[in-house]
Amino acid sequence: ELAAIETKEQAKVEALERDQAVLVAADQVRLDAESVAKVEAMGRIAHLPTKEQSLVLAKVLPVSEVAELVGQSDRTVYRHLEDRPATNGVSHDDG
Repeated sequence: ELAAIETKEQAKVEALERDQAVLVAADQVRLDAESVAKVEAMGRIAHLPTKEQSLVLAKVLPVSEVAELVGQSDRTVYRHLEDRPATNGVSHDDG
């Protein structure tokens, strides 16, 4: 009887480990998919000046991620968001 209980407990432990492995794998797949989506999104807006890229990305991402993607500081991105696009269509990159 003790062996049966140990076997049952071992099976529970193994099931939990499998569940945990599935959760970890699913989380990694989600992160990979997000990374691919960001790369694809950047490709779609690569023709835009940095300021406009910041404005577009800030609609869907936190400022820190926007800054990383456009290669600018958080402060610069905040400035972009405060300034909004110039009415004459001219954009100034911090480059």
